[in-house]
Amino acid sequence: MPSPRPTTSTFSTRAASEPSSARADRERPRSAAHSPFTAELAQTRSVLEERFLALVQEAVLRSPEVNPRLQGFLVDALWRAERVVVELDGHESHAKPAALERDRQRDLELRSAGFDVRRYTWQQVTQDPEAVVADLRTALERGRSTEIADP
Repeated sequence: MPSPRPTTSTFSTRAASEPSSARADRERPRSAAHSPFTAELAQTRSVLEERFLALVQEAVLRSPEVNPRLQGFLVDALWRAERVVVELDGHESHAKPAALERDRQRDLELRSAGFDVRRYTWQQVTQDPEAVVADLRTALERGRSTEIADP
């Protein structure tokens, strides 16, 4: 059984690279009972998603839907009312040319459907969390003002 995750602040940093074998053990989905955070973590599919959700929680932002289907795509995080999508890009999964093309096509389709798509990397979430929170907060506020303006 994997050891429980530390309950340290997500604003503290951890080495950006770690052996794939160590990461793979922690990247399996877990139940909320194994998580130091909230029930939303039960839906996560990676350590990056867990770190991002902890960041959202620490920033006192409303929790997103985690890994919902939207416009035929599985997205990492969704604030439906604000029409904000967050995609979290781990280097291993998103750095290959074919993955980059798929990601950009997905972004185009989601933006065409009226969603604001934000992409954050492991480096950004772990090394510059304040910038991620500021960017996300701006998107959510913009989405809320659009929601109020639309009848």
